[in-house]
Amino acid sequence: SPWNAYFLNVSAETMVSRQGEWSPCAYTLLASGSKTHFNAVMLPFEKTGIQDARDLVQDIPGCNGAAFWDAGQQGYVQYDPSVPGSVNFQVNAGHAYLVHATANTVWPDGMPGKPALLAADPGDPVHAPHLVWGPWIGTSQKADSLVSCILERPGEFLTSTSPGCIICNEGWVVQCASFASPWKAGETCRVRIFLENGTVQQWSARLSWEPSDEAMPAGLFASPSSPSGSGTMPFTLLESLPNPFNSKVHLLVQTASPGRIKLDILDLAGRKIRRLADGLAGPGPVRLSWDGCDSSGKRVPSGVYIAMLQEENGGRKCRKLILAQ
Repeated sequence: SPWNAYFLNVSAETMVSRQGEWSPCAYTLLASGSKTHFNAVMLPFEKTGIQDARDLVQDIPGCNGAAFWDAGQQGYVQYDPSVPGSVNFQVNAGHAYLVHATANTVWPDGMPGKPALLAADPGDPVHAPHLVWGPWIGTSQKADSLVSCILERPGEFLTSTSPGCIICNEGWVVQCASFASPWKAGETCRVRIFLENGTVQQWSARLSWEPSDEAMPAGLFASPSSPSGSGTMPFTLLESLPNPFNSKVHLLVQTASPGRIKLDILDLAGRKIRRLADGLAGPGPVRLSWDGCDSSGKRVPSGVYIAMLQEENGGRKCRKLILAQ
């Protein structure tokens, strides 16, 4: 229909031409309430003063967020003025955008509008844009990566290179629309932030139908005091994130007190591919990473590998790793 906004997928760069004068367009924006529903609009050509998402949000009465589909990344980029570090992306006349409205309005005013709400049952899982975010708290260390999952679907991961996920000076942001499966309110999003000094922060947020949720800090590892009262915990190879992995996998080790550890990557025949650690560690969490290369720096083939942790007391812990290139 004329005036309505659409999203197109193209196989090559192209250009759409026009003849005659531009028809003025206006949109009846419907309030989303507490639902993650966005109105699809086209930036009118007469709105020459709107250059970025912040301008767009400020120009629309009752608007508190905007998003667009990034064809290059195949994911949403979302701007929310309440989220530190969210991307204030550039906007262009004639392009399609999603805007979140808190009140019914016609934009631009002065002419009849066309309904533009993308409706969905708020009880169903959705792929709508939704941010989970957190500020930096109690650390002067810089973060170099993040890994996020929804606890109800632990096999799906996002990283700092996933569409809409960022690490910046103000904090970090995860775009839930980038998960392979739709998300829904009531699920729990868990985020782990890997700091340059090797420590890890864990955050969690219970998802709502709002456009964004602030995560709360949570401890990554259990207390060194065990429930049985023994006072210490043994070395434990906790997790490998993400797994399967492509470029890098993070291996998390918990130590209750200083001790010597060895961490080797083995193939399924038991041959050592690479040693990641051999020395004192702890107390506390330690992060080690494997980039999929052997000890000579050569990339190993896709397949299943074993991370084996050897403890000073003779114990061993193993974790299966899946390298998918």
